[in-house]
Amino acid sequence: MKKAFNPILLSLIMLITFNAKPFAQAISSAMPVTIMINADRAGEHKVAISWTILVRINTVSYDVEKSNDGISWKSIATVNSDDSSSVPFTYTVLDQVPQKGINFYTIRLKDISGFYTYTGIKCVRVDEVHGITVYPNPSSNTLNITLAQFPHAEWIVSIINSNGQVMTQKKYAKNINTATLPVDNYPNGNYIVNFAEGNDTQSSNLMINHH
Repeated sequence: MKKAFNPILLSLIMLITFNAKPFAQAISSAMPVTIMINADRAGEHKVAISWTILVRINTVSYDVEKSNDGISWKSIATVNSDDSSSVPFTYTVLDQVPQKGINFYTIRLKDISGFYTYTGIKCVRVDEVHGITVYPNPSSNTLNITLAQFPHAEWIVSIINSNGQVMTQKKYAKNINTATLPVDNYPNGNYIVNFAEGNDTQSSNLMINHH
């Protein structure tokens, strides 16, 4: 005689399998989850994580945790609860250095008794993580290049003229995120500054003008 599956038990097994980390740590707390979490791109190279308090609870702090694989998590910000605020009330934290690919976010709530629980998980895909700042632009003597964050590998910067000719090309180590290049010998005109890290490339327009 075949035994029928218990649907409640099956649902519990699926929950533990697909959300093991938040579930395993949240069961120690009976504190109800009374917030809504959201995560979205904020500008070109940031992610905004926000959560809205729907019902006032005895929360003392909120830990914003992040993962790039859904398994290993780390705290990127801790926000103390503002019990003087009215509800609903929204908090926002910026992830200044999201990784390329999928970024997972969750909020850990800690109450006055030391118990904690987790919200659901939100994910944001980031296709480009390096912001290039090229200055001064127009440039006449030297050109400064700054990356928004340190690259993960060696990177190459090139200056290309309007005819597609590579005027200069230099390689930098991954622990460097700035470069200074002389441009005083280049003719006036429009150029492209190209950044390459492995298969990832980004470009920025540049004007050279010696007055």
